[in-house]
Amino acid sequence: VDDALAALADIREAESLLGSRDRIAMPDETLRFRAGTSRDNALLLYALLAHMDTRDGVNRPLAALLGAERSFVQLGDQFIDVSSGEVHAAPDDAIRFRLD
Repeated sequence: VDDALAALADIREAESLLGSRDRIAMPDETLRFRAGTSRDNALLLYALLAHMDTRDGVNRPLAALLGAERSFVQLGDQFIDVSSGEVHAAPDDAIRFRLD
């Protein structure tokens, strides 16, 4: 998880590659160009965590939650704000789309 968050922290530009917050860049584009909105970053973090090696065999709920202003990734009972990296008990923005 720490490595995935470190990759996310390396995204320097918060503007959309595609010219609109409503259009979502693919995770490889976000990594390659080091740019993306919170929605692009949520999809990137979701993809990285979906491929995470869980040696303990525990299946944790995983979802990308795209909000009106901010986006989150749910990992188990934690919600990671992709803009700040902070962990919350629940998203504190109106969620418009959920990707499980």
